[in-house]
Amino acid sequence: MKLPGRLWPYLQASAITPLSLFLLLLMLANPALAQWTAADAQTAFNDYNNAFYFNPSGDNYDYRSMQGSTSTSGFWVGAEEIELAIDAYNQNPSSANATIINQLCNGFIAQFSADWSGDTYDDDLMWATIAFTRAYTATGNSTWLTDAENNFATVWSRGYDTTYGGGIWWNVAAANTSSGYKASASNWTFVIAGNLLYQITKNSTYLDEANTVYSWAYSNLYNATTGEVYDGVGSGGVSTGQYSYNYGVSIGADYFENKLSDANNAAVYLMNNLSSGTVGGYNILPNYGQGGTDGGGFNGITLRWIGYVYSHGGFTSSSVLPWAQTNVGLAWAQRNSAGLSWNNWLAATADTGLYSWDCSDTVVGMLDIPPPSTGSEFTLTAASSELDIAAGSSGTTTVSISPANGFTGAVSLAATVVGSPAGVSASLSENSVTGAGTVTLTASTTSTTTAGTYVVAVTGSSGSVSQTVYVRIGLPYFSLALTPTALSLNQDSSVTGTVTVTPHNGFQGTVSLARPSGIPQGLLSAIQPPATRSTSAVRLIATSNTATTAAASLQITGTSGTLTSTTPAFPLTVSAALCACGTGVQVDLSQAYNATGLYPSGSVYSTSAGIDGVGYSYASDQLGKARVLDGTLFNFGPAQAPDVVYGAGQTIPLPSGQYTALQLLATGVNGDQAAQTIIVTYTDGSTAKFTQGFSDWYTSSNNASEAVAVTMPYRNYGDGSENTAPIKLYNYTFPLNLEKQVASITLPTNRSLVILAATLTRQSFGDAVNLASQYNVAGIYTDGSTFSSTGGLDGGGTAYSANLLGNDAGASSLIVHGVLYDLGAPNLTNAVFGSGQTITLPNGHYTTLEVLGTGVEGAQTGQTVTITYSDGTTQHFSQSFSDWHTPAGYPREYIAQSMSYRDLANGSTGTALFDLYHYAFSLDSRKEIKSITLPSNRDVLVLGMTLTRETEGMQQQECPVQ
Repeated sequence: MKLPGRLWPYLQASAITPLSLFLLLLMLANPALAQWTAADAQTAFNDYNNAFYFNPSGDNYDYRSMQGSTSTSGFWVGAEEIELAIDAYNQNPSSANATIINQLCNGFIAQFSADWSGDTYDDDLMWATIAFTRAYTATGNSTWLTDAENNFATVWSRGYDTTYGGGIWWNVAAANTSSGYKASASNWTFVIAGNLLYQITKNSTYLDEANTVYSWAYSNLYNATTGEVYDGVGSGGVSTGQYSYNYGVSIGADYFENKLSDANNAAVYLMNNLSSGTVGGYNILPNYGQGGTDGGGFNGITLRWIGYVYSHGGFTSSSVLPWAQTNVGLAWAQRNSAGLSWNNWLAATADTGLYSWDCSDTVVGMLDIPPPSTGSEFTLTAASSELDIAAGSSGTTTVSISPANGFTGAVSLAATVVGSPAGVSASLSENSVTGAGTVTLTASTTSTTTAGTYVVAVTGSSGSVSQTVYVRIGLPYFSLALTPTALSLNQDSSVTGTVTVTPHNGFQGTVSLARPSGIPQGLLSAIQPPATRSTSAVRLIATSNTATTAAASLQITGTSGTLTSTTPAFPLTVSAALCACGTGVQVDLSQAYNATGLYPSGSVYSTSAGIDGVGYSYASDQLGKARVLDGTLFNFGPAQAPDVVYGAGQTIPLPSGQYTALQLLATGVNGDQAAQTIIVTYTDGSTAKFTQGFSDWYTSSNNASEAVAVTMPYRNYGDGSENTAPIKLYNYTFPLNLEKQVASITLPTNRSLVILAATLTRQSFGDAVNLASQYNVAGIYTDGSTFSSTGGLDGGGTAYSANLLGNDAGASSLIVHGVLYDLGAPNLTNAVFGSGQTITLPNGHYTTLEVLGTGVEGAQTGQTVTITYSDGTTQHFSQSFSDWHTPAGYPREYIAQSMSYRDLANGSTGTALFDLYHYAFSLDSRKEIKSITLPSNRDVLVLGMTLTRETEGMQQQECPVQ
């Protein structure tokens, strides 16, 4: 009999007795009747790769953080996903699986370099050290071993000291402070890494250091009496928090330190005490939540080391393996139609929106835990593993009990609907069978049972022996997906995607598709056909005035009778038009060019040049020779020659004339360039000074009065390669005094502020409404200010940050999509909450009333806003206002400004994403406007209002594409 490939690395690394080897081979001998097989495990790995494995550049591969994303999983999760690939190789040591390991390690180094000391979390370095040590064992690539050794030494040098008696700090940045912590995650992993390195190199230093840390961890992070593993030790003493992955790595460390009884004790404690529910009499590992959070893959780590130690004969408890098998079998039964299974094993896996880290647990478990086999006294098999039934009906299948190894006893049977969903029940025709036999499983639903997939667990028990078989119950439903998974277009253009309806569990209905939600202001859409059983085309049309964006998130919802499904959120970018005509007077920057920042894709140039001085540049074939943004023309310099201007304190002459605005297409490089001073000088010697933040072209900071003008899929590097990521070019609009003639612009002295184009315009920003007499609450404060805990925007001690809105120095303006709003001074009354008041508006004929505002204390839905005209007629709008922390994308509502924190009454900040919205109310331009009446609701707030006419805020002009 051939030994399964995944065991060779284990057997080579340690001694295993003939008896335990025989028992292990017996367990693996006949997987045909198993809940899953080795082939299933490789299939699960392939399905995982199909969903998440991608190639950002060259031979550098990563796992995307979630379906459809181009973001990677990050440092420690990325390291653990390398381990997943190693697990797959150990089970099936093919050259293809070895290539995946090397490609993932290449991608990891490309992201984080070979020196990981910039990450202050020692457990992160240990996860990666274990992964790279195992990668060396699998591939023979000595580079991975060198990386592991160097970073192991880093952690010992910086992380170990005698505080609390010894051990490795979790975060060295907090070492020996009140928040310092020595975690299980950083100590047990250090022991495993040291032992693995010793086994390979025979360098006793690794073993000595591992032994030192193990001795401390054993005494401080483990209860030898109960088997309990603690989370860590800090200034407050021992934290007894319970997390499955701590048990996994402690069990692995116990094995390497030859403490097999302690490995068994910890496994038994874990098995008996950490649970999200039970199936077949066994606890199911905790559900640590979905969404790619740290806990998403905890259970995979646990199962990896449970499997490792079991394969080495490390457990004396006969219950550990069937407990682990029950968990993995259930996880596999909960997979979706794409073969993915998330980490909530008591519920069917969602079809969309899945995170790679959440889906890794099941794959690891299938690769590392031996499947159930005929080595037991009996097996259970279901004639049909899936039953498709309609709501309100029932279905049946038979379950067979097959004795083995001379077993003649009675088997008690029970059927359980996993997760106890409402409206689903299961029963068996008999509750006990002696010897061989067959029983009928009946699964029933009600007319109100929610469509989806459910799992019934049928468990047979005889004495201490227990076996479980799973049957999936499917109620018809459908899912939606969009291809491609991301859309991009320019103003004055369109793009088409395909929405596909996928039927599940026998669904045969027609699906009606709704207009996409979350679309930017001014974007048009059409779906054809609007109802389908298969596919429909969704066309998005951007006009010359559609709001540009780098990060819109759209979804399409479909309905069929009482069933509803939504596509995964798909990103949309809208950029300025690729045109060579438009309005405005271009500023000639050619005499000021002092760097080359535009190169054709694939160009090779100095890696100390480029737009940022470190080798990166815009791709000129992506950017084009000119762009037209909201009708305004911007010309770019010639590629592969001086074509951009970085700030050096220089003064650049402007075309003589009177204008309302100076617009720049510019960016920050090497990070956000905050509080930069731009000075416009008039011919009479007076000046206008503007303080503006410039976002980095790679990472937007959402600065006030900043808009994304162009988003490109990559940037160039000097070696001819492409750095794939959303690369931005931003628009900045500086209002000018139309009564004066401009003379020049003076830039700050800052190499990291770069300008590509400049245009002077005579656009109108609309007529701002003076709300000063209406202000009744202070909703904007400068950072660090203290105020009443019953004050602020929400009356609960929180407020917008003036530093983020740009009015920290006093009353100012905010420009949103070409519309100028006046903002009140901070730390004073500067917002209006709704109390049913009527506010007088400037008389005139307008097409739109633009309102800057938000809801607080949750979404404020169905609020009535009333417009009164001078002839006495009124216009009523029912408007919903999103909470400032939770955008809902209501009709007429768009995000004006996103901010990374809000100010708190005690002078600190609350870090999270907070939004300020703008609302566009269409007016009857034939009538003269008089007033607006706000709803009587303290939780609806207004910070600014501006009246506009159709062509204001944007310049419209038909323009041929370049």
